[in-house]
Amino acid sequence: MKLKNGLVREVKEQIRQEEEQKQLHKKHTEIADDTVIIEKDNMGKFLIRCIARLIRTAAMITICIFAAIGILSVLYPNVRAELLQVLQSVMNDILRLTGR
Repeated sequence: MKLKNGLVREVKEQIRQEEEQKQLHKKHTEIADDTVIIEKDNMGKFLIRCIARLIRTAAMITICIFAAIGILSVLYPNVRAELLQVLQSVMNDILRLTGR
């Protein structure tokens, strides 16, 4: 069974590489079809990927913090009352700053 899974994985990887080479040969028409094209990452792609990971990580941390605050406010009545007071204060400040 392990041998079969390994073979399937190798065949899938080979098919993926062939499809990638087809796409690269469409992109780079001046290179012969029997040549293997290897694209290397440049600094711009690297920075974009790093920034995207950073934003994704920050969003996940923020969601976890908000979830923890929500769970605590549901479980403890004192925290719920304080949270509602803070939210009311924030809403009043927003209304005051927008002129309503």
